[in-house]
Amino acid sequence: MALSGQSERDRTAAVAFENDLITEETALLYCVNRNQMRQRIDAIKKEAAKLEKRLHELGKEAGQLEALVNALK
Repeated sequence: MALSGQSERDRTAAVAFENDLITEETALLYCVNRNQMRQRIDAIKKEAAKLEKRLHELGKEAGQLEALVNALK
């Protein structure tokens, strides 16, 4: 995700938050532009939710495939 227009400090905080190195509160506490950081955090959370949903779907599919393979044995 593009981070143009953000300070180096905010970019670093956003990456650290995205990688679970710091909390949302810490990122907001030490950022230069709170509004931009809030938008970045919201975008990170939205993407994480999409990935979590897809991971759950893949787990269900794996279970279905395993059941099918076992039925064919």
